[in-house]
Amino acid sequence: MTREDALNKLAKTSEPVPESVMNLFLTNIGMSKEEFDNYIDLGPRHLQYYSPTITEYVTDRLFHIRNAGHY
Repeated sequence: MTREDALNKLAKTSEPVPESVMNLFLTNIGMSKEEFDNYIDLGPRHLQYYSPTITEYVTDRLFHIRNAGHY
């Protein structure tokens, strides 16, 4: 996918999730609609997660060992 294709896809409005599906989802995750909306409004937090060192990255890729050296 090109950057232009991705931007066009993001620009399109998506269909709203049916209320019954949203209620089922919220029940499954144990949140109210207000809690969910507040959580979404916090914005992306993916950049706050731990970033592995190069040694940990290579170890994971080569040996598929998670958290090598962490106790």
